[in-house]
Amino acid sequence: MSDAVGVEATMSQIYVHHEVSCAPRHWSEVAEQIQKSSHFRNSDGQAFLYGIWRSQIGLPRDVLTMISVWPDMRTASFRSDNIFSGLKFIKSHTTKFLTPTLRPKSSEPPVKQGKMPFAGLKPQKRITTNFYSCARRLGRLLKAALTLK
Repeated sequence: MSDAVGVEATMSQIYVHHEVSCAPRHWSEVAEQIQKSSHFRNSDGQAFLYGIWRSQIGLPRDVLTMISVWPDMRTASFRSDNIFSGLKFIKSHTTKFLTPTLRPKSSEPPVKQGKMPFAGLKPQKRITTNFYSCARRLGRLLKAALTLK
């Protein structure tokens, strides 16, 4: 057991991050092709699609981010790049093996996607007060300038 509560240290799956650059306006077709790929519909259980997301922050709109799960490093090395061979509308892709920092409790995909980077941040009261004070002052100045005309 690791120091993290509820996380098994013996988990052996390898997680691979894929960044897929698609032809303009074809990200949806590429995502469907990947989901239906024979690599993830296999009976040997060698690979699983953990998740696939369209870029939202910081990447071009036609880039997909994908994570696949493999049973071991050898299988992941040999087969993870082959996922994209023969698929249409893919301009390029990169593959990166993820280094675990804290493993999930299981290899089950997430139930729902969440956008949580700023959920816990609250603006500081001093900054908020200064902003509203400046906005009121600017409003008075604009009103005075408009009445002079």
